[in-house]
Amino acid sequence: AGMTASSESADVRRADEYASTPVDESAASTAAASRNVDALTFDEMLALHVGENGRAQIRHFLISSAAWLPAAFLTLMTVFTARMPAWRCTTLDGCTDESSGELKDICELEATEWEWVSKTASIVSEWNLVCDEEWKTSAADSIFFVGFFFGAGIIGQLADVHGRRVALYGSLLIAGGASVITGVSF
Repeated sequence: AGMTASSESADVRRADEYASTPVDESAASTAAASRNVDALTFDEMLALHVGENGRAQIRHFLISSAAWLPAAFLTLMTVFTARMPAWRCTTLDGCTDESSGELKDICELEATEWEWVSKTASIVSEWNLVCDEEWKTSAADSIFFVGFFFGAGIIGQLADVHGRRVALYGSLLIAGGASVITGVSF
């Protein structure tokens, strides 16, 4: 419609040039592969390029996971060792509020009006960490996590300088030793 004969022949000539240009097969296969990569999941890509799980991967996973066991034990230990244990009244009428009939708070009672059900149930009962001394259990947790915070940075630097294996085994040794010391102290 608005095209001249010279512009039509130029278009034909360009098409002929492209048709006669040799095609690079590797570029074509790379382009096709890049289109297919989008369809693969991460697991499929990993299996394609690395392979399935073998003995080495399982061994590495178990060793890496072992580093977190002492950390988990130490982190969760205070949930059980620093809990508020059961207590009971030593007097029949001294533990209830006369106006409401409800049980009084342990800090409202005299030391002679109550006793622990089990003296060794937790560090709270063993060391009498109630009322004015209750802050010590929270302080112990805070100190642990501050140490965890700085330890992560130090172990990371140690891993950069001396390798991951040295850092992993060193942290396992420290955490294991701390676990034993903590367990013996109770």
